[in-house]
This record gives sequence, C-alpha cells and structure tokens, in this order.
Amino acid sequence: MSPTPPVNGPQVYLLDRASGAVLTLSARPDGVPGNRSSNRPSMDASGTRVVFESRSSDLVPGDTNNTWDVFLWEQGVPGLRRLSVAASGVEGNGTSFFPKISADGRSVLFLTAATNLYPVPGGLGDLVLVRDLQTGALECVSVDSQGLPITSGSLVPRSISGDGRFVCFDSDASNLVANDQNRASDVFVRDRLLGITTRVSEDTGGVEGDAPSTLGQISRDGRYVSFASDATNWRWGIAGSGQVYRRDLQTGTTEIVSADAFGVPGNRVGRFSAISADGSVVAFVSAASNLVPDDRNGWVEDIFVRDMSCPSISAAYELACPGSNGIPPLLYLAGCPARGRDVLLWLRGTLPYAPALLLFGRTRGNLSLGGGCALLVDQPFGVALPLATDAGGVGSLGFRIPPLSSLVGDLTLQAIVLDPGLPQLLSSTRGIDVRIR
Repeated sequence: MSPTPPVNGPQVYLLDRASGAVLTLSARPDGVPGNRSSNRPSMDASGTRVVFESRSSDLVPGDTNNTWDVFLWEQGVPGLRRLSVAASGVEGNGTSFFPKISADGRSVLFLTAATNLYPVPGGLGDLVLVRDLQTGALECVSVDSQGLPITSGSLVPRSISGDGRFVCFDSDASNLVANDQNRASDVFVRDRLLGITTRVSEDTGGVEGDAPSTLGQISRDGRYVSFASDATNWRWGIAGSGQVYRRDLQTGTTEIVSADAFGVPGNRVGRFSAISADGSVVAFVSAASNLVPDDRNGWVEDIFVRDMSCPSISAAYELACPGSNGIPPLLYLAGCPARGRDVLLWLRGTLPYAPALLLFGRTRGNLSLGGGCALLVDQPFGVALPLATDAGGVGSLGFRIPPLSSLVGDLTLQAIVLDPGLPQLLSSTRGIDVRIR
C-alpha cells in the first residue's frame, strides 16, 4: 500500500520492513491524510503502537480546539485515539505535543499547555503528563518530590523508560529540587513509582552545572541517562564546547561520553544522543575534530558511538619521533580492549607504503634508537605484528584479542616504522597504555 501524497503538510507513516508496505498513520478512518501537519512519531518496542502530534482537526470526531493534539495509532484497532483530553473526555484548551511512548506500549509522555486536562493547584504554565493507556489515567510528572508543580520556567519532555516508571525532561525551573541555583536548564528524572524527582545534570560530586544541560535520554532499564551540557565547572567542561555525558542513577556517577580514547573531551560542541537499552552504548552528534583519527571534514557534525562498558585507553606517553617527512607517526586503538573483543589499530603519518612493527609489552621502557627516537615498550612479547601503510601513509590492522587469562592487565603498545630517510632508519610512535579486562 502506498501512502497518499501529503498536501496539507508532513504526515506520519509506518514502514513494514518485511513487506515494504507503507501505511499513512495520520489519516482519517477512510485513509485520507489529516488536513494539517503531523509530526514527531514515537513507536513502542513491538511496533504495534505509535503516538504522534498533529494539528489536524479531522482525525477524530469533535476536534475543535484548533491546535496540536497527541494521537495514538494501534495496529488492529480502527481509527485513532486522541490522548490529550481530560478524564471526562473534554479536549484540551491548549497545545499538546512532544509525545513519547514507553517500550511496553503502556505509558505516553507528552507536554501540554492546556489548563483543563489536569488540575494542578498553584501550577503555572506547561505541564508534563503521562497517559496510562491501560487505565486511561493522567499523571503530572513535572513536579517536585512533594508533588508541587513548577512555579516558573520551561519544560520539555525527552524520554521514558521501557516500563514507563521513569520519565526524563528538561526544565529551567528552580523549585523541582533543593538548591537549584544555576538559573539554567537542567535534566530531571521522575520516578513515578516512588514519587521522587531527581536532577540528573550534576557531576559525580553533586555540583550543579554553571550552564544549561538539556536533551536527556533515559535507557530502557531506567538506570542511565545521557544528556548534553555546556557546563564549564565540571572536570571535562570546556568553554564554548558543550559535551555529552552519561549519568548512572544507581551510583550517582557522571561520565563524559564525547571524549576520545584517551579521555580528552571533544574540541567542539556535542549534542544529541541516543542510549542503548542497558545504557552501555551511547551514540551522539558532535562537531569535534579530535574524537577519532582522520576526522578531516572540518567542524562538520558527525555521528559517533561510544561503548561505555569498555575502559578507555589510560594514557599516551612520550612524544613520537618524527619521520623524514617531518610528521610524527600516530598510533591509535579503536574498539574495546577486552578479551574476546575486536579491536582496530590505526597507524598514520608515515612515508608511503612504509613497513612497521606493532610492539606489545607489560611495562614502559625508554631504550634509545638514535636520532631522538626510543623504544618505549619494555620487554616486548615474543610476537610483533607487521603492518604496512598505504600511499597516504595510513595503515590499519584489525584482530580479536585472545580470551586468555594471561592477557588481563595493563599493556603498552608502540609502532616502530622503517624510514630510510633517517640516520637511524627508524621512526616511532608514542607509547599507549591499554588496560585489558
């Protein structure tokens, strides 16, 4: 089935990847697309429920509020269901948008400016609500741990855990948690079961950021939250270069995500992120040029993936020894240095087609090779891995770390490169400390 071409603005579609069929979801019961725009679809894990926002007035009967509403499409159920209504069925007198559905398909998070959907004594402005699709109940989650709503400021719902227990939203309100004094947007998580609201955008010591934090994404299991922050008063904060972080709600620790393998923060802004179901992997967008080797497209935004379960390379030490081309060769490790895991070693900056040896050892060394070059790996293992670079002086070698107990611990890596243009005939990379689990 092909979708009807949109003539009244963007519409929401569902693609069946197995059959290739495309279904228009933002449509009237007769299949005609809505008479106005529809946006921001969110789908449950089974793909049988999709929520979206729409300004159309002809998707359900009695839609006369002339504004955005939140709708539910459910496979096998005729027609759409409007969710942004009061318990009595009265439609909202203001905009409702930014819907997110939980993976189990039961809870729908959304923002509303309507004042007649949910009575909140003392409330001011927008509300973040959750609709329980099983019971039909509405719950306000943009409240503090005593159930009091914000007294000023903005709200943006961002994500919901797989079972709907935890919801994540941004707000610059100052009364959601105690001692919120930064006058900036923060990321919050509401535990609907315990009725507790927690600020996520803090460092491990509990220090609030001195600049806005936004775009919180909670893992399906509800334990981890990734978010972006412009804070400069945290360990990794850099003025003018916002970073992406991950907060562990169980341990209260905050780690940087937008850093290179040596833990160096990105040199340009990192923003939007997506987090895996268990929180171990975070994908994010960044304009930084120093997160991976050979990022040569300037300050263009790229998409990166960080495995948070993998220990970072602890350090790079000693300066590399330049080759006859005047460039110090660079050795870089990509992947997770753990037994049974795949890694990729990159070498760049050599002469064209230069042969090299990759050396591994248990401890650091400093044996002079002449010309200012040094062997930085003490007592190398008996095997050295050969690697040749291409015409651009770049080479790579992928391999799987053997699942041997003897490999657990700290290792040192270095590449020695043949360079006939040097008196000592060799150039060398810096040493890299790697911790193998």
